[in-house]
Amino acid sequence: MAKRLGLEIGHEATIEDLIKYMKLAEERGFESAWIPEGYYYQDAITRMALLSSITSKIKLATGIINPYTRSPPLIAMTFATLDKMSNNRTIFGLGPSLRLWLYETHRGPAKHVVAIKECIDIFRDLIAGKTVNYDGDVFKVQNVRLGFKPGRDHIPVYLGVMGPRMLQLAGEIADGVLLTNGATPDYVKFALENVKIGAERRGRDYREIDLASLVILSVSEDSEGAKEVTRELVAYLVGLPAFDQILVESGLKDYEAVTPIRKAVKAGDIREAALYVNDELVEALTVSGNPKECRHKLEKFTAAGVNLPVITPCGDLEMAIKEIY
Repeated sequence: MAKRLGLEIGHEATIEDLIKYMKLAEERGFESAWIPEGYYYQDAITRMALLSSITSKIKLATGIINPYTRSPPLIAMTFATLDKMSNNRTIFGLGPSLRLWLYETHRGPAKHVVAIKECIDIFRDLIAGKTVNYDGDVFKVQNVRLGFKPGRDHIPVYLGVMGPRMLQLAGEIADGVLLTNGATPDYVKFALENVKIGAERRGRDYREIDLASLVILSVSEDSEGAKEVTRELVAYLVGLPAFDQILVESGLKDYEAVTPIRKAVKAGDIREAALYVNDELVEALTVSGNPKECRHKLEKFTAAGVNLPVITPCGDLEMAIKEIY
């Protein structure tokens, strides 16, 4: 069983449920709470601020925000404030995001690797109390300094990334990595190999980089019922072109169910797409079943190299929190 666990509750959850289940997770010993952000749903920062006031131990992380719709100085200002509010419990989860059409419509194609690196450079210098002058390819900052002293001079940065170049960048400069929902143990091994390449490039020990992974989890005494509730989410993920890297590394890219799923997702019919999600895909891309099955499947992630599984529960959230940890 994993020694550390995190919890992500989706942006569709009510504020009441967010409070209830994150409090329960803290009581049960979960290490971290990961707050997702999807446009145009509830934003991550407001919910993190709320959680900082009603929890005392659990770490609070964005899972994830991007460097485009909030500027790096604004992100630094925000996290310095949240960190003070939470008594130094924040984690800055950063990634390029899958839905940047709004940004790209107005600004042109995004240079993800460059933008992520520049954002981290600016963020860290501002948190460390420095006056920042930065002439980057994506971001330019002139004579900027925070007007207050952060609670600490280093806030951990985790990169939510998928492809080899970004994983290697994480190995070079990040404190941790957050792999996406639908990651498989085979993909975890691929990710870890690339993190190691990046770490060695900078003379870092890759074992010092915390490898976290979101894990779709559905638990019930009714094993088949637990698996059934994951099918729409699996269909959504398989329908994303960005998910190809995981499918390839997991030996699923040419799986016969993928084509009809993508056709239905493209047509906007997630329910039809879910009909093509068979048991093999559910087994590959989720941790679902009865409590014993779920614990056994989580162990495969830690065996593959995940230090911190972050469960994303489907179905019965309370049972997921109580039974898994």
